[in-house]
Amino acid sequence: GALEEQAADLAHHLYQAGGVADPQKTVRYLALAGDRALDAAAFEDALRHYESALSLQPADDRSGRADLLYKRGRSLYRLGRWEDALADWREALDAFEELDEAEAVGRVCVEMYFPLSWSGRSQKSLEIARRGLAALGERTSAGRCRLLLAAGNALGLSGDYDAAEGVISQAMALAQELEDQRLLGLVLFVKAEHHWLFMQYREAADAALRAVETLRSASDLQWLAYALWTVAWASLHLGRLDEVAPIVEEAEPLATRLGDFGALMMARRGRSLRELMVTGDLNRFEEFTKDDLELSRSAGLVSISSSYTLVGLVDFWSGRWPEALERFQEAARLERPGHSAGGDWGFLFLATAYAPDKEAAMGMLDERKGHLPRSGRTNTLGAWTMLLAVVEGLAVLGEREEPAKLYPLVLEAIDTGTLIRWGDVRLLQAVAGMAAAAGGQWEKAGEHYETALRQAHEIPHKIEQPEVRRWYARMLIERAQTGARPGDGPGDRDKAFRLLTEAIAVYRELGMPKHVEMAEALLGEL
Repeated sequence: GALEEQAADLAHHLYQAGGVADPQKTVRYLALAGDRALDAAAFEDALRHYESALSLQPADDRSGRADLLYKRGRSLYRLGRWEDALADWREALDAFEELDEAEAVGRVCVEMYFPLSWSGRSQKSLEIARRGLAALGERTSAGRCRLLLAAGNALGLSGDYDAAEGVISQAMALAQELEDQRLLGLVLFVKAEHHWLFMQYREAADAALRAVETLRSASDLQWLAYALWTVAWASLHLGRLDEVAPIVEEAEPLATRLGDFGALMMARRGRSLRELMVTGDLNRFEEFTKDDLELSRSAGLVSISSSYTLVGLVDFWSGRWPEALERFQEAARLERPGHSAGGDWGFLFLATAYAPDKEAAMGMLDERKGHLPRSGRTNTLGAWTMLLAVVEGLAVLGEREEPAKLYPLVLEAIDTGTLIRWGDVRLLQAVAGMAAAAGGQWEKAGEHYETALRQAHEIPHKIEQPEVRRWYARMLIERAQTGARPGDGPGDRDKAFRLLTEAIAVYRELGMPKHVEMAEALLGEL
């Protein structure tokens, strides 16, 4: 009854015995020892056991060899050796297909989906999911449910909301039919991520919280790590910072133990962005961005473009604008098509506007205008991020007509429940103030800035506290200069003076010299 517990010792002795021992028996216990090591997150041990088993596996047992390749691939994946894992899985997949072992084909396809997806090979990941579904046909099985979720996730990552929604709904119906709690938790997580891909953070948070509860009760730690970071990210962008800290405190060590680099990256980002908002500590955030870039680079994650964006944001806030521009250029170069397209580009546009290089910025916008969100439709996170960056960039350049036209779209973004822009965690209410001011809607602009100022202190959001003040003061100065409300002119100037002096004090505390210069320039206009 304790053979499984003693598998590693039995495997060791049998392997050392060489030809004296029964090879089949040795392979069996080596594979079992590998399985137990993998479950215990001892990935190096698991790899060693599987490699020993493969060295003894009879060449004519194709099914047995394919199964060991599948298992070795799992250990290689957890060790970050994704290409080696994919090579094992491709060989196993071909063998299982030739042997007509449909369930095994589906199992391998599910595993292959993740490294393909995390490394940005969206089309390949969708193809592998469909390959598995073709093998399984219409059978009612957990494997088919997982592959439906893989296909749905791939479609969402590509930016196809409706197609993804339909496939995820099929998976939900199948999980409910199977009455499988693990599958149900997995469906809820994929549904949560689907909403996140399209900046539907309220829906994402709701589905992710239900996923956490379900997966925790089913003791599925792997998917629990994913569901946790989704809750953290949704909560962060909804401005619920008090909910983020305990979640990432659980998610980060869990992802580390499981060897899941994607979940680890997202958990660390959630923790570090929250700390940045609460403390405004740019030095600490800079250290994080260096580690984040190294993780994305070493693991081959598709997130490397956004890693460069985060490094660039630190340079921008710290007054190193030429360096920031270079980082944003690299981020835009590496940006992949799909749900995030436009987000990294948006910060390059923004930095170009702040440079200021109006001709270059307007040329960039002329090329990409068609990628902005469309009113009344479900838009991707990248498109929304692009919009919010474009509005600010146009306001920086002193443009009026274009950002004013985009004001209704900014209001639609706010209606999603989102408080904070992806990337630089800018408050959406501040962006709305910029757009309203560009159109001369002074009262509405003032209301947006008052709301943003209140949010910056309540959330709390240290960097946005001086930023909202600077933009609010700029609006008040513009209103006074236009003479739109001559009776309130002196009042506007007095309020602008107070807002700017408060902003400068915080900028200096945070170490943002270029922002001090911008605020002082506005003071000069008074």
